[in-house]
Amino acid sequence: MGVSSVFTLLLCRTTTFPTAIAFVSATMGLTTFSHSGVSVNVQDLAPSCAGSLFGVMNTCGAFSGVIMVYFSGYLIETTNSWASVFALISVVNLFGLATFLLFAEARRVDIETSKPKYHSVHI
Repeated sequence: MGVSSVFTLLLCRTTTFPTAIAFVSATMGLTTFSHSGVSVNVQDLAPSCAGSLFGVMNTCGAFSGVIMVYFSGYLIETTNSWASVFALISVVNLFGLATFLLFAEARRVDIETSKPKYHSVHI
């Protein structure tokens, strides 16, 4: 999240098309590293309630996406520039990174301990 935000901020100041393409490509390429660990992290740390937690995460992401689309349109209308939208994307990413670094733990949480870990498969 942090490194891709740097390229998004650099995109605010670019004036040439090839440079903009390079910064967008770097941003999207580096963002995939963050996204690839999201679903796996939930399944590793809370296997007994991974589905519920992933649903909450997706709901929060969808809700913020709806709000940010409206706010991005407002910023474009008032500033007549995409630079403010790219700055907003960077702020949201850096806020998420700061929240993760402050509150994240690598401690496994199993809520349902009564279920057996291995299920026998009958064919």
